[in-house]
Amino acid sequence: YAVRWLGAAGGLHGVRVFEPQVPMLFLYGERKPIMFHSRAWAQHLAEQPKSRALGFATGHWVMIGREREFNAALLEWLAA
Repeated sequence: YAVRWLGAAGGLHGVRVFEPQVPMLFLYGERKPIMFHSRAWAQHLAEQPKSRALGFATGHWVMIGREREFNAALLEWLAA
């Protein structure tokens, strides 16, 4: 947070947008006070071949808050 908001350690000048070069599964909690991604980025990722972005009605620790749904989504994506 200090790097982003206060410019500590030189700030985030020159940071590039993360663009995966391989299929990616992005699972995230929708009940967090701060998201580290934008809706547009998640949508863009989901549109890439074999990639998927999926939000869950939980906090940061999706694999704990929605264990069954997390495991099912992961297994489905790996099987594909």
